[in-house]
Amino acid sequence: MSRNGSQVGGNARPVHEDSLHVNYAIMLKSTFENNAEELLWIAEVMAGSRQAAEECVAEAAGLAEAAQYVGREWILPWAKRLLVHVALKRMSSEVREFLWPTLFPVSARVVKGGLSAEERRSLRTIPPQRIKSLCDALERACFILSAYLNYPLLDCALLLGVPRVWIEPICERAFTKIFVVAPSTEDHLKNADSFTFRGVTECEG
Repeated sequence: MSRNGSQVGGNARPVHEDSLHVNYAIMLKSTFENNAEELLWIAEVMAGSRQAAEECVAEAAGLAEAAQYVGREWILPWAKRLLVHVALKRMSSEVREFLWPTLFPVSARVVKGGLSAEERRSLRTIPPQRIKSLCDALERACFILSAYLNYPLLDCALLLGVPRVWIEPICERAFTKIFVVAPSTEDHLKNADSFTFRGVTECEG
């Protein structure tokens, strides 16, 4: 009797775990589908082409599926971190080409706070290929990590393998280049509390 009860009890846990796995898979699929436009934009800006972006998103989705359960509220931020990891791995050799020699004024400062959802949507109106045509791989990666995703400066530096004091100047250089060809986006963002556009103003003046 106890043996049968043990078997019944032993079967209950796998069923529960299977249910969690199915629900988690559904949440993951929904997250990637509902945010496909943003995830592809991030990946394309970093990786440089639509095909590479699609491959990065697919690989990030595979990594997410293979990992342990993540709470619903953390799935999208975690998906973006996986995507950044995949994209940086793909473009690592290209990024290294722009590391040395590189000199920046350490006083340069662009990012003062996080972007709002509206500001991020405005940035996503800029086609990734236009950004690629203006910015090198290091600038694009720094733009996404620091300005768009608002990663801490230390995290950006560790991920990119550069000194921490480089991050803000690289972002300023990227913003200067990007907004020269995207004045409508600059007009929308230039009064936001999150950013200053000193570099853009100097470039245009």
